[in-house]
Amino acid sequence: QELPTKMNLRQIMDSIVQRISGTMHVERIAVLVRDESGGLQTSAKNIAPADLTSSEIDAGLLRLSASHRRPLSLTFLGDEHDTATLTAAERELIRRSGVVLSVPMIIQDRLVGCIVAGEKLSGKIYSQDDTDLLSTVAGQAAIAIENAGLHASEVERQRMEEELSMARRI
Repeated sequence: QELPTKMNLRQIMDSIVQRISGTMHVERIAVLVRDESGGLQTSAKNIAPADLTSSEIDAGLLRLSASHRRPLSLTFLGDEHDTATLTAAERELIRRSGVVLSVPMIIQDRLVGCIVAGEKLSGKIYSQDDTDLLSTVAGQAAIAIENAGLHASEVERQRMEEELSMARRI
């Protein structure tokens, strides 16, 4: 409920990590968002930043998320048809990061990023209810992230207009 009120990408990402970690009792969780410049923004709990920002995670997880457009189990990498397109290096890095589930954040048929999660503290696998909840959060997050981007663009546009107006007066 609080995501639509946030206009800062970092706040949105940190809030998602905190809420999912606490609500679903997940020790390892991260949000990966492709920014406008093509870079990767991340917020994580108990996943090393280097494991998230490497080209293997960037290319592999986001490619899988874009192509499947649904939550994807990463527990048995290489044993499932869904993950067959991953390279050996991508599989190894995903295994090392402890990520077992990837949930895409999609808005208007465009991948914004994904939420990735490690095992639940209980040791139980993610149920359909769990993945449905994460999919709902991912959808809300995609909207909030899009709104934050639009807000930032509008603020920048207004700043430029003010500077142009000031320059015209000089």
